[in-house]
Amino acid sequence: MTAEIGKKILDAHVAFELQQWEGANLISGMNGEIDALWAHLTKKKVKDIVQKQTIMDALDRNLKEIKLTKEEKEYFIDLYGRFHKEALESEYAVKDYLSKKNFDKIVKKVVALKDLRADLIKRAVNNPFYAEMISNTLYNGIKNFMNSEDGPASKITGSSLFKIGSGLLGGALSGIEDGIDKNVKKFLKSNLQKTLSQSESFMQEQLSDENIEKMASAAWDKLEDIEVSQMAKFISPKQATAFLPIIEDIWEELKKDGKVREIAEIAVDHFFEQNGDKKIPEFLQGLNIDREKIKVEASIIALPLIEKLKKEGFLEERIRTRLSKFYNSDVFLAI
Repeated sequence: MTAEIGKKILDAHVAFELQQWEGANLISGMNGEIDALWAHLTKKKVKDIVQKQTIMDALDRNLKEIKLTKEEKEYFIDLYGRFHKEALESEYAVKDYLSKKNFDKIVKKVVALKDLRADLIKRAVNNPFYAEMISNTLYNGIKNFMNSEDGPASKITGSSLFKIGSGLLGGALSGIEDGIDKNVKKFLKSNLQKTLSQSESFMQEQLSDENIEKMASAAWDKLEDIEVSQMAKFISPKQATAFLPIIEDIWEELKKDGKVREIAEIAVDHFFEQNGDKKIPEFLQGLNIDREKIKVEASIIALPLIEKLKKEGFLEERIRTRLSKFYNSDVFLAI
């Protein structure tokens, strides 16, 4: 076989291949390949195509490397700025995105979480900060009452005692105040747990199903007409981007102690438990993907792209490069 004949055969083969990437030929060929692949996959299970260990190995290789680049940060900041600008100019309100019907559904779901609500209240009430806040509030309230004109201190010293001035009766006043402090603190210490229990009971009553629904209804009346432009004013792009370094730090900590990998492994395990033994078409149909939908989407996406590559000469270049390896080989020329 001469090189000249080989070149003619190569040119004819390239021309034939290019025809297969045009219009009806492309659609027919693509549909044929999809049908053949779909038929082949009906015999395959998900776990036959990809294994858990393969996924975990890929995660181990890449999780440590996942980090926002400077360009990605700039892109997200710019993207948020674009959304923020659009939001400031938006004419929509909350009710345009969330209907009253769906808001009520959310409220019903929240109301149904009775055990979680009770647990959160108990945890909040038993938090040391809450106990300190209650103690401080009661202390100041009782002390202010005892020092008021109607309180016990005024009855001991006379209604005009505190008006005379601390310079004249400073010592007497100081003694009375010390006594008040001592008695108030003693009372609070012996009654705090009872107060906290009463506070918990009060909160449980106030956050009853009926009251939550009433509060939600009142909140919706104020919420539904709030405009998106108003909400956008609360968080500027500068404020939003201030969270990026914090998110990065949290991500680095999670990677360092292995929590991300642990969560990923749980997710991968669950995926294979649920889907590993399913045939590929069954799995895809569970995702609302069938053979016909693949054909439609492939044609819509592929046709314009391939047409563009063909016009640019890229398609012919790649076909010719691939085929030339054979037609210029010693094996072909030796025929």
